[in-house]
Amino acid sequence: KTDEELQFNLQLLGEVLSVKNLQVYRSRSCDILPYIAPICGVLDLTLELPQKEEYDLAQNILQSLMSWLCRIRMVECSPRIKMEPRGWGETILMDQVNVDWNIPNNQELDVVRSLLDRYLTPVLVLLDSYSKGEQSSMSKETLQRKLKLVWRIIIAVSELVPPEQTRPWDSVLSSGLSWLDKLYITLPAPTGQLPLRKGVNELLSRVQKQIVATTNDDTDSLSTILNIYDVMLFCYGMDEDDIGDHLEDQKRDKAHREDRLIRGKKHLPSVILERICIQWETHVWLKNLLVIESLAERMFEDLFSLCVHQYSEVRTLAQDLLLKVIGRLGKDCMKLVVPRIVACLQNNAGVTEEMMKGALYLITQEKYMFFYSWDFAAQLWPALITAQHCDKQSIDDLLRDIGIKTSRYYQDYCLYTLPLSGFELSSSLLDLVKQVPGLEKPSSLANLSLGSHLHFQELERRIVELVSGKSLHWRHHEMAVGMLLTMITYDATPTRDTTSLWLQLLLDDQRSIRCMANQALEGILKLEKVPSRKVPLKEMLPNEQGNQKNYPGVRDDNLFLQYRNMEEDELKQYWSKPYVVKSYLGYWTWPKHEKVRLVHNLEDFNTTPDSVRHLISQFFLDENLVTRFVELNSLEHEKGLDFFNMDRGLFLCFLFENIGPKLGQVFQSHIEKLVCSPEESQQRASAEMVYGLVRGMRFWDYQSAQQAWTWLTPVFQQVLSNVTLETQ
Repeated sequence: KTDEELQFNLQLLGEVLSVKNLQVYRSRSCDILPYIAPICGVLDLTLELPQKEEYDLAQNILQSLMSWLCRIRMVECSPRIKMEPRGWGETILMDQVNVDWNIPNNQELDVVRSLLDRYLTPVLVLLDSYSKGEQSSMSKETLQRKLKLVWRIIIAVSELVPPEQTRPWDSVLSSGLSWLDKLYITLPAPTGQLPLRKGVNELLSRVQKQIVATTNDDTDSLSTILNIYDVMLFCYGMDEDDIGDHLEDQKRDKAHREDRLIRGKKHLPSVILERICIQWETHVWLKNLLVIESLAERMFEDLFSLCVHQYSEVRTLAQDLLLKVIGRLGKDCMKLVVPRIVACLQNNAGVTEEMMKGALYLITQEKYMFFYSWDFAAQLWPALITAQHCDKQSIDDLLRDIGIKTSRYYQDYCLYTLPLSGFELSSSLLDLVKQVPGLEKPSSLANLSLGSHLHFQELERRIVELVSGKSLHWRHHEMAVGMLLTMITYDATPTRDTTSLWLQLLLDDQRSIRCMANQALEGILKLEKVPSRKVPLKEMLPNEQGNQKNYPGVRDDNLFLQYRNMEEDELKQYWSKPYVVKSYLGYWTWPKHEKVRLVHNLEDFNTTPDSVRHLISQFFLDENLVTRFVELNSLEHEKGLDFFNMDRGLFLCFLFENIGPKLGQVFQSHIEKLVCSPEESQQRASAEMVYGLVRGMRFWDYQSAQQAWTWLTPVFQQVLSNVTLETQ
């Protein structure tokens, strides 16, 4: 039967002792010492009560008592409001605040240790027996009760418990609170004093394995273990999420209570006191910030195993905590998580649907899908492509989302691609810090990331092999093509095998695949473009341009850039002169070291048989392949929404610019046929090809360009004659 009076008294006692809330207090730790014995008497009688509500309230009293003794907090020493008519609402400066700090002394720490021996140690001994299989008769309710008690005690003393150190410190952390080291609490052990976080973590690892082996459906106990893991990693008196909430509340209160009639740094006492509290909490957080040296691989393994647990309640909590750890550590923990995710995507009997689903959820919820280096991509991407196709709808949805995010058409995916070369410090920056001992200017080879190149090449070869094999499910096939598109980067030219695959995908039956192939080949043509012929800008300027006044608009020195009628001989001579690509040059003044382009000769378009450009040229000079290419691009996608595609237009532009005049003859018959068609999709395709041709032949020689215009002019006349008021 529920004893409401008992519950009320327990709740009242817990609130009286509570120092968990973010506020300023007027009492110190020593004030509670005379009442320790009667409070412990109450706890001895109530911690083992059968009613859940009652023993929860008793555990809350124990947590509040230990927090009272351990919490380093600010103590206000004078009245906040003066007892006079003008005392209400008075603002003060920071140095006018009269406060002190409550720091536990040796007597109070001894009381804390005695409370740990009295309430924590017996529970740890019981859990240790359970982890060894000696407490097989322990019920789920008892196990949950003991784990919750551990969780509450760890929260209470967390401010005086240092992080678990697994290796020598390499990360740079705050050292401003070194005096806290003298207050740290440890656990007694047969071999001496054991760090509390390390000892509890090792015990919980064994308990977790025992629960999974014997009572795998005990999701409440596993959830409590995850809560303890969260406290072990991120709680030092306060969780870092609570610090963020406290900061936001303080900003809101400060803005609400601000008196704009008072200048300077004067505020109400409560605003200044809250700011001091936040400053202290931030310093403690920075001192104990989670870094790779304070993350035990054992705990990471246990946490990941719960991320792929059989039951979704456990998986969800574990995944949130693991992503929080990954967000804090970043690239440093990729070596721990990526191989484990890859193992959960393998096609073998040991991988269950729940394991695969848990791994896929981690990938989709991580901000960059673990795309932090080509090393990790070389491990993860092939595993995703070859992941066993499952008929379960949730897994299909996850794979579809991953396939969408790996494509560059996904606008919310923040990371476009990764370069192969590493960053290089500028010489000016090195000159500023050249007095720093041991810092030397890197050599020219320091920017070469050989490991990234090897992983990149292996990944490219593997994806091309999988896509060419034509054994993938259509969703995995589309995902692989999107990943291959992401590998188009400015500092790596695709191989001939990769380029050949992209040319084949131009003729794929699936429209999204063809769109990605257009974009990929556009990038390849930029990487393998015909070398530009350039001359200094000063060679095309009048000799007297240096004496011209600088003012915007048309002047004598930029008059040659204006359009005017020319005879054929004059136009031919003008065509052979340097070509100003940047339209803004000369409007105000001329740059000193700028270069301008010359038109290409026919010999410039010649290719060697082993080049990528030769492969593209051979493909588009084949009449049958071009006919199929034009046929696919002139199909109607959706009625009324079939508009000009700039990606295809730019691709054709680079194609004509790098293959040369001989390509225009191949497309001539197709353009002349499509412009006469009444179908909107075919008119759109012809517009894209005409756009690409007109823009792509800017740098052709005069004779080749005029030959193209001899048949393009009738095409434009035909198009304009068909334009009506309803033409879109």
